[in-house]
Order: sequence, then structure tokens, then C-alpha cells
Amino acid sequence: LPAIEGLTAVIAAQGGAAESTVVGHPQRFSATSAALLNGSLIQSWEYDDAHDDAFLHSYSSVLPAALAIGERQASPGGDVIAAVCLGVDLACRLSLVVAQGRGFYHSATCGGFGAAAAAKLMGLDELGILNSLGIVLSQTAGTSQASTDGADSKCLQCGFAARAGVLSALLAAQGVSGARNVFEGAFGFFNLYMKSAADPAPLASGLGETYLGDTLSFKPYPCCRGSHGAIDAALAMRSQHSISAGDIERMSVSLPPVFFDFLNKQVELNERALIDAQFSAPYLIACAMLRGEVSLTQFTPAAIGDPEVQKLAHAVS
Repeated sequence: LPAIEGLTAVIAAQGGAAESTVVGHPQRFSATSAALLNGSLIQSWEYDDAHDDAFLHSYSSVLPAALAIGERQASPGGDVIAAVCLGVDLACRLSLVVAQGRGFYHSATCGGFGAAAAAKLMGLDELGILNSLGIVLSQTAGTSQASTDGADSKCLQCGFAARAGVLSALLAAQGVSGARNVFEGAFGFFNLYMKSAADPAPLASGLGETYLGDTLSFKPYPCCRGSHGAIDAALAMRSQHSISAGDIERMSVSLPPVFFDFLNKQVELNERALIDAQFSAPYLIACAMLRGEVSLTQFTPAAIGDPEVQKLAHAVS
């Protein structure tokens, strides 16, 4: 993807210590850069995990941070797995607290705090981990506007969160302090992002006993999770009928309100076509109806520009 090519070029030009691996790349990078690039790679093809109630993809931020720190520190595999489990659990719990808020990209905003759980791999004590979380608060960002606009930066946001988690852990290990009232302070995460609407109960319910990583699924289709019900319905319809583009005059689709702004779009062949296609219910449903699948092969310029698929997509409302 252009975003990945551009990001790789920038990181390679910056140089730095060869600490951590980037999946599929021959060169090793600093731990912060490896976390940034691996997190962006995970998000680029949309084959990530999902927690439907928490409304996020937690591994996209947590896993790259834990792998980068773990390799840098030569941590035992079991310790890396534990850090991932704790980070995913924290990210999911935080997202359950703020899940009713619209507009923030929870995979990045909550994922950054999960990524800071990599601080455990630095051997930090309780205060050090708290400082790591507090430093992440100063870097917390993520917007759904990137998805709505089909922007390349959409796939970079979890990379930014993974990098923030690693950088925060490294700074905390040097004794740098962060905000102490990270979540419930007057200007902490909950009040800033949800004002008075946040319900902190999910954060502590079953903490240390129930790990929300056990409740995740992995996407069957490389596109926005909110489109998957409609894709399943289209595939089921196709299995019962022989369908061509000319057979359908109009299709009406209902979507969950929280996904409507992302998915209610048509796709044109331009510089944002691939991201738009991943977030276009009309296009995805047309692919399912006419091609019988929604896979990586549906996201090439030739596939997106297929006249039959475009015709059917424009019949979807």
C-alpha cells in the first residue's frame, strides 16, 4: 500500500538501532519504529481481531508493541504472551467504558494504553507502569474520520498507538513521569473523551480473573467489521439463486447506526479507492453477490473498477 511504502521509506531513512523485526522486511529497526510499522501493517489489510461490544481491534496496537519490546529485551516467550494478554485485556476494558462514544478510533485511543502494558517486559515496578500509562495519555489520538475519508492514515493509527506504548515504556524506564490520574482525573482519559457519560465499571469487573482476549473473534473478510452481516446475507442469497448484475434492479441494506457513516459510500477509481472499498457496503455486497467472495483479490484496481460490480454497487441503498 502507498501508506506502508511511504512509512517504510521514512523509517529506513531515519536509521537507528537495529533492535526489532518488522514482519516480512529484511531490515531490523528501533523498537519504536518496528512497533509503528508492524501496527500499520496489521491494519492495512483489515484482517484483524474484533471485539464487537468494545468496538475495537486490540491486537493491532498491543501485539506490535509487545513484540518490539520483547525482542529488544530478549524476553522469554511466555513473558511476551503474558504482556499481550494483559494489554489486550486492558484495551478491551477501556473501550467498553467509552464504547458509546462516536468519532474516536478506539483501536488507537484505547489500544495505546494496552500497548503500554509492554512496560511489564521492561521490568518496571507499579509506579513505572503507571508512568508508562500516563505518558501514553499525552499521546492518545485516533479518529474515525480517516476511515470515513478513505485516507491512507487510517491504517497508520494503530501503528502510532503501538509506537506510543513502546516509547512510553522506554521513557518510564528512564524515570520519566506521566500523569498519575490517567483515567478518572479531571482531565484524564474518561473525562476528556466521554465527559460525564463514561461508566468505569467494566474496567475493574472480573479484573485478573476474566481476560477479554478470550472473547475476541477474527474477521472472515478483510474489510470493516460492520459490513460482515450484510456480506453474509448476500452470500446466503447467492447460494440460493443464480444471479447476474442485470437481474437486480435495487437492493436495500440496513446497517447498525454506528457503522453507517463509514459504510454508506460508493467507490471510485482514485487514490483512495482501496480504503474506500474496504469501507463501502455497496461495493462489498456487490462483490459477495457477483463473485461469491470478499477476499484480498477484491481490493485491486481491476477488481474495484469492474463495470458489473460497479453497476450492482450503485443499485445498493
